[in-house]
Amino acid sequence: MDEDGFQKLFSMHLKGGSSNVKFPVPKELEILSSSLEHIDLSIEYYLLARYAHIHDMHASFMLNTFWAVEHLLLSILIFKYPTKEELSKSFQFHALTKYWEEVKELVSPERLVV
Repeated sequence: MDEDGFQKLFSMHLKGGSSNVKFPVPKELEILSSSLEHIDLSIEYYLLARYAHIHDMHASFMLNTFWAVEHLLLSILIFKYPTKEELSKSFQFHALTKYWEEVKELVSPERLVV
């Protein structure tokens, strides 16, 4: 144990690489964790879209922009539809315009608690 009272679980030394570590998520935080994963993916796709735009890669720009928007919408929809199966009962996959209508209802001012 450290002087802070924390126990070291593992340590890593990387040379010119990257790493990703995930820990188990408590059941009550699974939806929030999934939402945050969608937000992370949307940021990655947004950055890829910007890169594609700068380099005049038009098809790549359109695809990455689409995925960025879809993951942002899914980060909100996941609170109502936690699984892909539940989402597919109400929507076709990748139906951004339908997702958008549902998201507007979910975050409407009347539903927000002040």
